[in-house]
Amino acid sequence: MVKISTMFVALAIVTGAAALTTPAFAVGNENDESTASNPDYDSAVRAVKNEKYRDAIGYLKTVLADDPKNADALNFMGYSHRKLGDFTKAITYYTRALTVDPDHRGANEYLGEAYLEINDLANAELRLERLRAICGTGCEEYHELKSSVAGYKANRKPNQSSRRRW
Repeated sequence: MVKISTMFVALAIVTGAAALTTPAFAVGNENDESTASNPDYDSAVRAVKNEKYRDAIGYLKTVLADDPKNADALNFMGYSHRKLGDFTKAITYYTRALTVDPDHRGANEYLGEAYLEINDLANAELRLERLRAICGTGCEEYHELKSSVAGYKANRKPNQSSRRRW
């Protein structure tokens, strides 16, 4: 019996450690029940987490065909295009997400990061200030973008070393 309980404790410790080392991702405002139960959206999220951005874009096109004002899907679409290097499309999708939901934390953060990647510090700082207005200095999105802005200023290039990954 002692061996079984020791094994469960060890398993709990390993599982807990794995959870702590697994990156966290902020999409922003995932509170839309229709998004949560949409199989194409779920497939897109899995594709993004596996860095299969082209696959994610395919699923997200289907989601957006049915619900063109889905801010979370628009944000993921922007993220996927940005990771593929298409900053024009990324910024377009982030902007559309913010048109639907100006307080979308994920879209504000990722738009700021996209601006840094195209060397537009002024607009990145505007996104940082918007995040401060939305959630103060305590939310993860604010801290992530603040860190990226600081890294950019220190290196005069985008800081991508400590990014949350899907």
